[in-house]
Amino acid sequence: MTAQEQYQSLYDGLRALDPLLVEAIADVDRSLVRSYLALGPWERLRLGARAAEELAELAACRRLASNR
Repeated sequence: MTAQEQYQSLYDGLRALDPLLVEAIADVDRSLVRSYLALGPWERLRLGARAAEELAELAACRRLASNR
C-alpha cells in the first residue's frame, strides 16, 4: 500500500468515525502551527502548560454551571 493509499484509508476511516473532527482539522490555521513550532521547546512547554491550566479552569466553570 502506498503512502497516499494509507493516508486516504486513514482519512476515510476518521471521517466515518468523526466527521466534525475532520472538518476541524481542515480548519486549522497552519501559519499558527508553524509559528508555534518556531518557538523553543521550553517556551512550547510553558505555553502548553498554561493552555492546559486554562482548559481545566474552563471545565471546572462548566461543571459548576451544570450543577445549578
